[in-house]
Amino acid sequence: TFNSKVNTFVKPGHGTTQFNRIIEDLAYVAPRGPSYLTRAVQNLIIRTRSRGLLLIITDLEGKKKDILDGIRKASAAGFDVIIISPFGPFFEIQNTRLGPTEKALGEAIAEEYYDIRSRLSKDIQRYRAGVISVGPDDFLVSVINEYIEAKRRGIGLV
Repeated sequence: TFNSKVNTFVKPGHGTTQFNRIIEDLAYVAPRGPSYLTRAVQNLIIRTRSRGLLLIITDLEGKKKDILDGIRKASAAGFDVIIISPFGPFFEIQNTRLGPTEKALGEAIAEEYYDIRSRLSKDIQRYRAGVISVGPDDFLVSVINEYIEAKRRGIGLV
């Protein structure tokens, strides 16, 4: 996990124990300040000799240049990159609590935010990285499914 620095690091490995270590690390993650993907990827490249699957969970709200540089460096270093990206508006206040004006404003903001994310996702895919937008209902399911699919395809150690 990372923000302005790498906070936790799980060495590459395989098996049920490895999967449990990853899930345990994710259980204690809380958002803290700005994140710097490029710095985290550089640290990862230094720490690992083998290349494999790199699951990045990010809201894609950081600086576009930093995000793209980090993904470019990870791909160039031989990692298969998959980004699982929570779509912020899906995690906000329930629509049932909002009045008509707030709903309309929220929908307009969500639509604009979605357009920005779509353009960034297309840029990210140029570096052979997949981007999956998730909401609160399918977040964990998406992470586990991507992990299982990568193992099935034999994409490196995770």
